[in-house]
Amino acid sequence: MYQFGSFLKKKYATHSDYAELFIIATVDAALVAERAMITAQALGMGGVMVGGIRNNPDEVDKLIKLPKLVYPVMGMSLGFPLEPSKLKPRLNINAIYHKEEYSDLGYEKHIAEYDAVINEVGYLKGREQLVEKYPNFNGLYSWSEHTARRHAEIVRPHMKSYLESKGFMKQ
Repeated sequence: MYQFGSFLKKKYATHSDYAELFIIATVDAALVAERAMITAQALGMGGVMVGGIRNNPDEVDKLIKLPKLVYPVMGMSLGFPLEPSKLKPRLNINAIYHKEEYSDLGYEKHIAEYDAVINEVGYLKGREQLVEKYPNFNGLYSWSEHTARRHAEIVRPHMKSYLESKGFMKQ
């Protein structure tokens, strides 16, 4: 949870309702979570970030008594695995690394290569999204198809009003 905004509001006159403070809070929370995950992995633990905590932010808010300017970004589940987890192949670094300026040259090639790798290892087998909305789909269910379907839906539309109620995103 990001609480520095609450401290600032009490001690100084701040403009906490601007989108920039929301961005800072979210980035800081993600960085802390990633460092906690890396530390846990170094100790032999496994873990997963839980974005589903944002499905019911009001309930989370009440359960853990979050003050104004504090909101749940993600949950984290940590523990010692009974067996090694299957590693998900990663997208080729050349698809996301840019030097000096952004370029999408070769991007489609990298995505097609990644689709083939994910298909080869069977990572998405049984994890198809929104099957009922695409009943006539006969193509290869790839990573890019999976991702496109997930992003075609408006996920958690309640978050904007929730964040506004917490003092964020008003301007």
